[in-house]
Amino acid sequence: MPGYITHNIFGREEFKKMKSEDVRSAIRNNRNAFNIGLQGPDIFFYFPASFMINKKNLGSIMHTRRTGEYINKMLEYINGLDEEKDREIALAYFVGFLGHYSLDRTCHPYIYWKTDRMHKTKDYHAKHVTLETDIDYIMCKKFYKREVSKFPYGELVRLNRNELDVIAGLLSQALNNTFNYIRFNYELAYAALFNFGVVINQIKDKCGNKTRFIGKTERKLMGFEYFTPLFIRDDYRIKNDDPLNNNKCEWFNPWKEEIVSDDSFTELMEKASNRYQRLINSLGNPTEFAKELGNKSFLNGLELDSDYNKSL
Repeated sequence: MPGYITHNIFGREEFKKMKSEDVRSAIRNNRNAFNIGLQGPDIFFYFPASFMINKKNLGSIMHTRRTGEYINKMLEYINGLDEEKDREIALAYFVGFLGHYSLDRTCHPYIYWKTDRMHKTKDYHAKHVTLETDIDYIMCKKFYKREVSKFPYGELVRLNRNELDVIAGLLSQALNNTFNYIRFNYELAYAALFNFGVVINQIKDKCGNKTRFIGKTERKLMGFEYFTPLFIRDDYRIKNDDPLNNNKCEWFNPWKEEIVSDDSFTELMEKASNRYQRLINSLGNPTEFAKELGNKSFLNGLELDSDYNKSL
């Protein structure tokens, strides 16, 4: 990731910078399609069937396998749609998805460094999510000026039947034409999209009751927390020291340690913004778009055919 709120804020701020009236119009008319696109493959991490049907969760596959190929197939599918309204819905979703790709590939190396992926332990997932939750909490306060319990989680990504139909068709076609070893179809895509609009609302925890109950249960059953760090309560306390790296601590990409930076999270978001806007501006030029897109891992921003990604 970054987290749900951060991805949403990134898209909201980036919309203000978009130059293409076709893109802006598609998003204005289909805001929730854009919003759920901003969550990228993460919607499948909230969909239990994804963990049962395939050996590896579809969200993980989409983060680390043939990204350039399936994203280009999404664009091909959109260009082949006959109905203008359907093309608008699909375009709004797709532009949101590109936002997720741009932010993940830019910010994830910092997230993985900060959470010490180099020395991964069984509770690593909780450490990773806790940092993203810290950042979500800070971003919500900064950009929305409201308590996190008042953030409209489900409202932003709840789709109508036509939107569900169009986006499910887009995902099922693009992914099946890229990954011939996965079990995935239109019905599963539709269910995952619908499910996300319902489930994401459940991470609101105004009084902390869910956090206490689920945390206690996970610690008893597994010895560590897994899903608990997803919940944000109004009296949430930041767990990490300097989560945004405002102190400009030097860090490196865990997959390629010679890539060193002291960028803060805010500076990384600005770099992601530049990449994102270049992608959007190149949509009408397939060659330029493919060049800007690359075939990057969502996890580390490196080309997937490089030696650094052989273990993914």
